[in-house]
Amino acid sequence: MIWNTFEKDFDKLDRLHNPHYEKDSGLTDFDEIQDKLHEIKNKLSGESRHQASSKIIDFIFKNCAVEVNPVDWFGVSIAGWEPDCRRSPWRMMQHVIYEWETEQMEKDEEGRKIQALRNLHVETGAGWNYPDNCHSKPNWDDILNMGIGGIIDRVIYYRDKKIENGEYTGEMRDYYESVIRVYDGFVHLIGRWADYAKIKEQQNEKMPLVHKALTNIMSKPPKTFYEALLLIYAYSMVQEYVTGIQARTLGNLDTLLYPLYKKELAEGTLTRDHAKELIKYFYMQYEFAGNINNQPIFFAGTDGEGNDLVNDLSFLFIEAYGELNIISPKVQIAVSEVTSDKFLKKCCELLRAGHTSFAFANEDLARESMDILTDDENDKKHLSLSGCYNFSLKENVQPESAGISFVKGVELALNNGKDPLTGKMLGVRTGDWPDLDSFEKFYNAYLTQTKKIIDDAVAISEYFDKHFVDISPALMLSANFESSVSTGKDIYFNGSKYHNTVITVSCLATAVDSLYAVKKYVYDTKRISLDQLACALAANWKGYEDLRQEIASDGEKYGNNIDAVDFYAVDIMKKTAEYIYSKRTWLGEKYTADGEGINHGIKFGKKTGATPDGRYAYDQLSKNLQSVFGCDRRGVLAYINSVTKIDAYDYPNGAPIDFVLHPSVVEGEEGLDIMLNLIRTTFKKGGAAIQGNVYNADILKAAQREPEKYKGLQVRLCGWSMYFNKLSKDEQDMLIRQAEEV
Repeated sequence: MIWNTFEKDFDKLDRLHNPHYEKDSGLTDFDEIQDKLHEIKNKLSGESRHQASSKIIDFIFKNCAVEVNPVDWFGVSIAGWEPDCRRSPWRMMQHVIYEWETEQMEKDEEGRKIQALRNLHVETGAGWNYPDNCHSKPNWDDILNMGIGGIIDRVIYYRDKKIENGEYTGEMRDYYESVIRVYDGFVHLIGRWADYAKIKEQQNEKMPLVHKALTNIMSKPPKTFYEALLLIYAYSMVQEYVTGIQARTLGNLDTLLYPLYKKELAEGTLTRDHAKELIKYFYMQYEFAGNINNQPIFFAGTDGEGNDLVNDLSFLFIEAYGELNIISPKVQIAVSEVTSDKFLKKCCELLRAGHTSFAFANEDLARESMDILTDDENDKKHLSLSGCYNFSLKENVQPESAGISFVKGVELALNNGKDPLTGKMLGVRTGDWPDLDSFEKFYNAYLTQTKKIIDDAVAISEYFDKHFVDISPALMLSANFESSVSTGKDIYFNGSKYHNTVITVSCLATAVDSLYAVKKYVYDTKRISLDQLACALAANWKGYEDLRQEIASDGEKYGNNIDAVDFYAVDIMKKTAEYIYSKRTWLGEKYTADGEGINHGIKFGKKTGATPDGRYAYDQLSKNLQSVFGCDRRGVLAYINSVTKIDAYDYPNGAPIDFVLHPSVVEGEEGLDIMLNLIRTTFKKGGAAIQGNVYNADILKAAQREPEKYKGLQVRLCGWSMYFNKLSKDEQDMLIRQAEEV
């Protein structure tokens, strides 16, 4: 039987954790494979990174063991990577990429200087940084419309054109040869899978169809709904787990696949129920892969003329999701004024039921925000939604290689540029305590220190931008963009139409509450002097506990719709965005700002001393644009009003709002209306994205006591979800405290 087999097959689907590689099909041991890749990498040390990378990837395609699971529509895999990120690195090329990064940083004085700056930022909690190849957006339109064979033909066409025009340089030769080698290797890998599917045709009725589909997508565009899903899966997993470049979106699947779905329904070759079953098998591949940040997909949105793109397939994808208990893929919904309320309420229904991997993003605002990056009206009409909740132009490379903590500027202003925990000079000298005799001077010192941290982040990002091709060539990704293959340049090395490097800012609420506490308690009421406050913070409030409790319990905090407090959130975000946009990449393009702090507040908090808002040293800092836990005491609407005073137009890459709702508030049809109105109201007020949880503290406490009874309990953390029982005790306690405040 081909159909209605999902439940029966379910326990046999997870071959990523329990592989059964085909006998004598190649190398299987993770460490042995890594040793072999390292050996090849060293032998190729004299070749360009493109050539070396392509030859290593080609070796993987042809020499690592493969598997075809006979009960699974998408059960094709290759040995050499680890699901669930169980090791570091877990992607096959990642070890080689790490080595190339180290070699590049040690190559010259500039690299060593940037490495020292990177280390300083990480050590002090001023920011994070890495050469970001984790936010790529494959060109799914071309991949599906042209197929692998068409992608290869286009590369060959532009290569031959360069040769004919006398423009064929040595660097171009390396690029074209390497891209073709990788894609030829990919075709070879699919052929290996197809051969084993053929061998297994007698084991399961699915196998003849799997063999046929694999054979077709080797060279032709997909002709069926199933073939399209299979190509998306094969491409995304190979790009991410073999080449090491994460595919941070599977595209707007309801729009991409609707023509094939509609055609097959009309022809009678596919039913709605069969399509749903295929989607379930498809989803489970990403759940089993266990990417810690979840695999993004998105639905809905509008076409170039502003028409709602929600269709029957949109509902089908969501229905299939609701019948599973998974956190990956994570679901992003592109919301416009014209987006179907019925569809949004269906998404809210699943979120209310505990499917926390939903995020809603404001497409109308995103289109307006693209004015910052381009004057091309047509490009603004066709946006991609990727990462956690990040809209972008479809042909835009946007590495997020560095980010900063807003809180560090407060520490540096209090200590004349010196980091208090390490004693290291991190900022600039903006004055000792007697010099800062007004809050205006203190606030200006804060802004100056924050700009210095941004300058450092830009310097780090620029170095990575110049050397992406030396660290992590993006051969597979590059080939599906005409802008790259027509110029013969890597997509990350001036081979994209747009290249707007992102600087991420984090921990706004802790910074705002700290600044307002300084204003109120030092300068306005003179409750304590600036030097005494600095001493209290250095002592982690020891000896000043009464004052700490007074400040911590003070109701004048960000998130309560208090204009005097919210002014600083608005001002900091506006001035920061303006400063970031004043910077230019080495290619002359604008830097762009991202207001999502995701989980950096936890990491930065461990490197941050006590802060003037009453926080103890090493405690976590605030996340995204959320208020400090427990400080939004006037309800969710006041909180939303505070956050939406910030001009999210300035943050096209993300400015998410987090919420927690008690289950009793959203019961029944009226509860769904409340959730829908929360989304609609937030976006009418200018919010960029919204996500959250529906739970109470009792459920979380029960799950902490008896985790075996709550294995499927999901929680939204920041830009992704996790299972509650897989969190650390500290993380669980944090969520329980937050739920108790609701």
